[in-house]
Amino acid sequence: MTSGKPETPVSKVRRPDEPPHGVFWTPERRAAAKPVRRQASPVEAAAAARWKPALSGESGRTHYHRGDAEEPAIHPEPRIAGALGVAQPLSYPYRAIGKLFFTQNGELNSGSAALISPNVLLTAGHCVFYNGAWSAHMEFLPSFPSRADNAPFFSFGYHSLACWSGWIDDTGDYSRDYAMVWIDAGPGKELGYLGLEWLGADDAQVLEDRRWEAVGYPVLPNPPFDGFTMDHTVGRFVAGDQPAVIGINNDNMADGASGGPWLTSLASSYVNGVTSHTDKHYGDFVSFSPFFTSRVFDLYKYISDPANR
Repeated sequence: MTSGKPETPVSKVRRPDEPPHGVFWTPERRAAAKPVRRQASPVEAAAAARWKPALSGESGRTHYHRGDAEEPAIHPEPRIAGALGVAQPLSYPYRAIGKLFFTQNGELNSGSAALISPNVLLTAGHCVFYNGAWSAHMEFLPSFPSRADNAPFFSFGYHSLACWSGWIDDTGDYSRDYAMVWIDAGPGKELGYLGLEWLGADDAQVLEDRRWEAVGYPVLPNPPFDGFTMDHTVGRFVAGDQPAVIGINNDNMADGASGGPWLTSLASSYVNGVTSHTDKHYGDFVSFSPFFTSRVFDLYKYISDPANR
């Protein structure tokens, strides 16, 4: 776990020597990218401890935006064991969600992410920083692969990354495994974006009763997943494998789903979790997220401040 020293947001601006957006990620590189997903180590989860987060402070939300073009559609609820493909990935809220490509230590990787403002992406911390290195060559493809590569809103480059110093100090502390990405182009103006939600001291029953919709781009297990479909599942609260971590059942989305949003209900406009990791002690149908407190809003304000990017 992280030390007791003061924790602060940390950011990294895109390197000036990176190729311009649209140059690095060819179809061949996208196909070769390895999906990322963390699994709790046997040491970390040896006791398979069940934790419920300590709720404190005030709950809150940021605004959401459905985008300038309404695309009403019926969103069929997943009713099978595990995840299945999203029926309407070009409709809101799914058009605010996409596949994330990036490099870490020279390796081609992929994950998932969602817009939470016109310019800000929410994803997993290990999609932004891991193994002592910041990610580079990041590209966000909303609703991938539902748009042609020459269509508007096909892909967007990034400007800067942000996460907590506690994550950089200890990437085994999954309570800090979330991060944000600034995109200069502002695709959320047209596509829409999700609102952030965090729970407070009076929300214990809300947490216990919650039924999330997890969305992402899993590559494994294959079959049924292939990384070229936006998948989703609906599940209920599971006590976490670490303090300040929460779980969801009925979720078999593995590698590649990292960073995908947990919507607060089916087709909701609010997100209050991201897919972080799995734990073999819980089986193949439970995934975990950092528990969102008001600190998620602190990171949002940090990256939204021009002085920090």
